[in-house]
Amino acid sequence: MVERLDLAGFEALSDDFDQMVKKTADIDHFCSSSDWILPAYQAFHETHDLFLYKLEHGYLPLARGFQPAVGRYLAPLEAMWGLASPILTDNPKETVPALLDHFLTIQEEWDTLWFCGLNRDSRFFLDLTTQFSAVFNVGLGPETLRHTASLHGGWDGFMSRRSSKFRGNLRRLMRRFKGDGFELESIEPALNSEDADGLYERFVAIEERSWKGREDTGIKESSMNTFYRLMVQRLAKRGDLRALIATRDGEDVAFIFGGVRWGLFRGLQLSFDNRFRSAGLGNVMQGFMVESLCAEGVRAYDLGTDLAYKRRWSEPGLQTDVIAFL
Repeated sequence: MVERLDLAGFEALSDDFDQMVKKTADIDHFCSSSDWILPAYQAFHETHDLFLYKLEHGYLPLARGFQPAVGRYLAPLEAMWGLASPILTDNPKETVPALLDHFLTIQEEWDTLWFCGLNRDSRFFLDLTTQFSAVFNVGLGPETLRHTASLHGGWDGFMSRRSSKFRGNLRRLMRRFKGDGFELESIEPALNSEDADGLYERFVAIEERSWKGREDTGIKESSMNTFYRLMVQRLAKRGDLRALIATRDGEDVAFIFGGVRWGLFRGLQLSFDNRFRSAGLGNVMQGFMVESLCAEGVRAYDLGTDLAYKRRWSEPGLQTDVIAFL
């Protein structure tokens, strides 16, 4: 059974969809959830036609775009970073042949299937490629590596997995924070829409004074602004928002925020006023967030895709791949 949904129908089923995300193995759970993929669609791909399906054993949230090189392609609602899995199921064995039948049925609607967020070491990936390659041409795209810090053992456990140089520098910066006149504000995890918007405006105001703001990157950029604003609203409504703001003399000077789902924190954005670069506020805000998450009992901190600085804070996490069927 395959039921096509419109955006309103999919949104109405978002809680059920997220429960299926939780049950799906070997995927990036936060970035496959409705709190990530719906803001991504609205911010980056809103002109793409929606192909949203409720399956007998899961969901298939796709959108159709066009590129001259590949023609009409069906891809996840978030295909910009390739983090979201387009297939959510708790019964892979029956879902794979059902998907093959479905895509053959609607073959006149697409030229390329562009699937991201799948783990090539999973049984599901093997079954999908084996069965689909009997009918379609298959191509593999780039791998995407995430970095995730285990919070097992709390703050002491986290610090024990870091280098001695890292530990010494971070402790020194965090001790110096209050001595230099900074204060830390912990934001309530659940906010109404108006308060969530007000909080987001505080983030944007700080970023305008950061190096990102000076270079017109980060959350100021219009599509990114929409993406993060919508995500903050959704997380705050659910009570899953986690955010810290640093102030000095009553002025906001740094922020960090992200979301918690299923015991994992996904970091989203971090920025600080460039006037205070020497205070190491980027590292300090990360440190205070880790400390807060450990106190809450969160089990892991997903720092997102691979960047050099993240390797000092974390261990290698989930790796996923892109696969195309033509």
